[in-house]
Amino acid sequence: ERNVMVNRAGIHVLATMLREKGLIASRDFQRRWRERTLANLSALNRKERFLDVKPDVLAAFKGKNRRRFEERLGRAEDLLYSLQSAAAATVLEEALSLDPQNLPLKAYLGEIYAGLADYSRAVTCLAEAVGVKRPPAPALLACAQAELRLGRGAAAEKRLLRLLDGDPGNGEGWTLLSLVHALAENWAACGGCAEKSLAIEET
Repeated sequence: ERNVMVNRAGIHVLATMLREKGLIASRDFQRRWRERTLANLSALNRKERFLDVKPDVLAAFKGKNRRRFEERLGRAEDLLYSLQSAAAATVLEEALSLDPQNLPLKAYLGEIYAGLADYSRAVTCLAEAVGVKRPPAPALLACAQAELRLGRGAAAEKRLLRLLDGDPGNGEGWTLLSLVHALAENWAACGGCAEKSLAIEET
C-alpha cells in the first residue's frame, strides 16, 4: 500500500507539472490514466488465468513434440508476465499448431482474443469449448462478451443463461445479461438481472 501511495504521489506531481506547462489537459489525463489502468488490470487477469489453465492445457496434450509445446507455453507465460498479451497469443497459436485438438488451449486463446477486442477470432476459438456438455464458465462468459460486441445479443443471452444455470452466483454473468436486456430495451428483465448482480457484489 505504501508503494502504491508513493507511485500515485509521483504520478500526481508529474501530471501537475505537465498541466502547468499546458502539455496535457486534466480531463485528458484522467481518461488516459483510467484506460491504461484498466488495460493493465486486464493483462494481469490474463496472466493469472493462464496459471489456472496451464495444468489443464498440459494434461490435454496429444501432439507429438511435447518438449517444443512446453517451450511455447513457457515463452507465452513470460510474455504474459510482462503484460504483452498480443505477443503471448501469437506464441500460443504456435503451441496450438503443435496440438490442434487441445481444447483448454483453444478456450484460453478465445479469452485472450476477447480481451484484445478481436471478437470474431475469439468466437472461433471458443466455439468448441462452449459446445461441450459442461463448458467452463470463463469460456461461456468470454464467448458471450464477444458475441455481444459483434451484435449477436440472442447468442450472448444463450451463453449467459447456460452459465448462470450452472453458476447462479456469477455476478459478472448477471451484469452482462442485464446489459443484453438493456440493449434489447427489455427494461424489466434488465432491472431484475441487475438486482441479482448487485445482491452478489455491490460495485
